[in-house]
Amino acid sequence: MYQPENIENEELYPVIEVAAPVKKRGRVWEYCYTKILTPILNQFRQGVSAEKLALAFSIGAVIGFFPIIGTTTFLCTVFSVKLKLNLPVVQLANHLVFVPFLLIFIPMLNLGAYIFQQPELKNASQIVEMFKDSPWHALRFFLFDVLRAIAVWAAIAPVLGIGLYFSLKYIFGKMARKKSSL
Repeated sequence: MYQPENIENEELYPVIEVAAPVKKRGRVWEYCYTKILTPILNQFRQGVSAEKLALAFSIGAVIGFFPIIGTTTFLCTVFSVKLKLNLPVVQLANHLVFVPFLLIFIPMLNLGAYIFQQPELKNASQIVEMFKDSPWHALRFFLFDVLRAIAVWAAIAPVLGIGLYFSLKYIFGKMARKKSSL
């Protein structure tokens, strides 16, 4: 608190209390806020409904788990154009689920092998060893594993998409109401 000396009249120079500095939330929070939350809030400013935003986000996330790496961007673009969805939001969701996709890719292959009663892959190093030994045989073998993983994805995708859509519709609806009340 700063008080100048030789001042007799406090009414002319009021004492101003300064609040404690606000604690910063960290670089990860700032990154997520600027790259994820701000674009979503900007969509509300542009008049996009919570339902349309939830649909775009859930389709992008579900397609992001498609087991053929490298095809999801194309598939998201096709679905966005066909369904007239917001392409940046669909792609944002697609990119957000890439790390979780990498974590479940091998279990997805193993689940497909289990369902179709085929030998399971132990881990990622087994795949690398197969490609080192015989790339052509590994491609042939791996192709059928990926096809089985696509079958698993096709079974899980509708349930995941519907659940994600209704959850995000509720969350985005609350965000839109909060944004409109400000």
